[in-house]
Amino acid sequence: METVQAAANEGNAPAWWWVIPLALLALIAGFLMLRRRKAAAPSPSEDTPLAETAEPDTPAPEVPTAPVPAPKAAPQPVPPPVPAMATSRASGQIDFQPAVLRLSLFYATLQFHLRLTANTEFPSGKLLADMISAHGSLSQEIQLSPHPDAMQVVGQFPQLAPGQMFDIKGELQLPLNAIRAVHQGNAQLMVPLVRLALLGDNEPHLPHLELGCVFTIGLPGSGPALSPLRVDTGPRDFTGLIAREIESARRTTLLGLDHARAAS
Repeated sequence: METVQAAANEGNAPAWWWVIPLALLALIAGFLMLRRRKAAAPSPSEDTPLAETAEPDTPAPEVPTAPVPAPKAAPQPVPPPVPAMATSRASGQIDFQPAVLRLSLFYATLQFHLRLTANTEFPSGKLLADMISAHGSLSQEIQLSPHPDAMQVVGQFPQLAPGQMFDIKGELQLPLNAIRAVHQGNAQLMVPLVRLALLGDNEPHLPHLELGCVFTIGLPGSGPALSPLRVDTGPRDFTGLIAREIESARRTTLLGLDHARAAS
């Protein structure tokens, strides 16, 4: 029995030992296949684009920014206003001389002589004038500030150079029934007022001329005042007359629109 059992054991030994080489072969084959796969995998090189090997960069989130204000321009200095050019005014002298005042049945007629002496250039122009009788019933404005439209043209004057003189002779009439006589006792007296206006032509290259003045006419008295003229004794001539300007009545603006200011 022992001999048979030993034989049986010897006959069964080759049934498992051949598995060992098969396992070794399988391990070697698996190792070779793993090496082959690693060798076939592409490796990064200089010919491979970076985009194919690296993950794309994630864009950074945009941070909203406030709009940058445009730089403010430096304030420009405001130029000072240009003053309007002042129109110069003509300057000169007026010498008014009454020659004779004649009383007739209907009129009081005054003959006069006027001399203009230019201190500056004078534009050509016209002389306007009238005569009234001064009276307390009339306002000062009516007597001393007449409008040129209410006066008559009694003469013309040309353009004058500085120092040049020009003479104008003329006469003024006032109806006797327009005389406002001043009563002094039984006498009726007249105080003549001669109102003059010089209006130069509007020539931009020459000084402006616009002047109004008033003269009182009378006879020399015992004092500085002039003696009025008696008008209730019939027709007669008064000679030796004197004229005195009423300084407060002198005006340099006679028209509704001062074209000297308008021109400037």
